[in-house]
Amino acid sequence: MEEVFIPENKYKITAYKKSAGPGGQNVNKVSTAVELRCDIDELDLTEEEKNRIKEQYPSRIVREDFKEGARQEVHSIMIVRASEERSQKANKERAVEKFLKFITEAIVPEKERLETKPTRSSKEKRLQEKKIQSEKKKERTFDWRKFK
Repeated sequence: MEEVFIPENKYKITAYKKSAGPGGQNVNKVSTAVELRCDIDELDLTEEEKNRIKEQYPSRIVREDFKEGARQEVHSIMIVRASEERSQKANKERAVEKFLKFITEAIVPEKERLETKPTRSSKEKRLQEKKIQSEKKKERTFDWRKFK
């Protein structure tokens, strides 16, 4: 899988807040959680790749309206949060890491499955299993006509 490079000016790291997780008393005192926000529509990717990102991660993407004078635009903003680490710096790195992983996974197209014929042994195995299942069910039935 090839690495995707996204310049730092294309995303914004904000929202330092108190995070849950490891850190003991430190968690209650220090704001280490990080939120990375990136406008998917502003990335230097093809429309197909942008759409694939939006389809694959709908729960991470919010739609925001921007008004500039008389012009109004709707942007798709991807949000990635990181609060696993004890330091703000480590969480920043973790958020960027996660973001790049999401983008890379989304833009690589899925390989189409080549249909293959079942092998002879798999057919025989399937028929054998059907026969065993049939025998089990036959053993379960009770013929009441014999007792009349």
